[in-house]
Amino acid sequence: MNTNFSIPSSTLGYVDNRLHFHHKPLQEAISNYSTPFYLYSKQGLKDNIEYFHSCAQNFFDHPCIHYAMKANSHPEVLKMIASLGHGVDIVSLGEYKLAVSAGVSPSKIIFSGVGKTEMEIEEIISQKESIKSFNVESIDELETIQKISSRYNQITNIAFRLNPDVRAQTHQHISTGGSCHKFGMTSGEIEVALAQKWPNLNLVGLSIHIGSQLKNFEATKNAINEMLDLIRRNDLRHLSFLDFGGGLGIFYGPHDHDLTSAPDYFSQIKSQIAPFFENSQFPQIIFEPGRFITGNAGVLISKVVRMKDNGIKHFVILDAGMTELIRPALYDAYHEILPFDRRDEKDEIYDFVGPICETGDFFAKDRSSTLIKKNDYVAIGNCGSYARCMASTYNAREIPPEYFIEDIK
Repeated sequence: MNTNFSIPSSTLGYVDNRLHFHHKPLQEAISNYSTPFYLYSKQGLKDNIEYFHSCAQNFFDHPCIHYAMKANSHPEVLKMIASLGHGVDIVSLGEYKLAVSAGVSPSKIIFSGVGKTEMEIEEIISQKESIKSFNVESIDELETIQKISSRYNQITNIAFRLNPDVRAQTHQHISTGGSCHKFGMTSGEIEVALAQKWPNLNLVGLSIHIGSQLKNFEATKNAINEMLDLIRRNDLRHLSFLDFGGGLGIFYGPHDHDLTSAPDYFSQIKSQIAPFFENSQFPQIIFEPGRFITGNAGVLISKVVRMKDNGIKHFVILDAGMTELIRPALYDAYHEILPFDRRDEKDEIYDFVGPICETGDFFAKDRSSTLIKKNDYVAIGNCGSYARCMASTYNAREIPPEYFIEDIK
């Protein structure tokens, strides 16, 4: 049993009042670059991948990691995933093409998502090398995959994504395991499918994914119970894999002190499922981490355009906005905002806002910060996930570039 894993160190913090990202001073590193831009750390990515995998290996034999590439689909991220022998979870044909071009073997690709089109399904089934599985989310999708597989005289691997009707403790827009959500199939729908003949389909697994930024294990525990009940009722212990999805939360700020740790997460899953498979072959265990891999390995760098005090609010107006990071506007998400220079003067209370013609264009409201001045630079933390990949060109703005700090001289 491997016990030599350690939690990845923070990649953003002060040394002698100068902000460092992965041990490099930001002021020196970015002096020749125009803002805004995204900055990543290859070492941070590698540390996170290896930590997650090491934790999983401590509880499961040969756990399978399929990175949820919707979090960040930069080619260098995908190349690292491939080089370390891991797979990906995709939700579109575009992601499939990016993954394969980065060196990910199709046999290590799982295709999830409720809206797979006939064109997407056919293009993937028509390839010489089959993907690991289509994670099926409706009877109609199942019929479509059967029809196309029959046309190509192909046997296609599928897994059912179970909607266990549980509510995860997370933002309503990223909770995916409830009966009112569009994702997955109910136990009843899966049992209807099991009762039918699908000559060109090979059922290889069951999947659950109940949401993103999960902060405790309770909802996951209930979802696993639903999965095990489905397996028990339908004699599915022979399945090749069980896919427990992703969504394990990371630390964003002061509301995230009681997160379930990766070791606790894996330990609780193991203790729950091990007795169930005591007298039968243990299936392969799959996890689909996304933000856990890339979240703290990236920051958004922005410059203070101007300071504005209207007598009620003290605004810090940045050259980045909701077009570069929409999570605060969309989810009320908390992101650290740290100036490159930490001054000794008394802290001030600011609203950090962007230039977009929307009142909702903000990063933080009533945020305490060290004194900030016009032309200062700031780093917005945890922008390795769901930042660049959700960026837009609203207000005819250009998508900012992405850099790796190891490549900056």
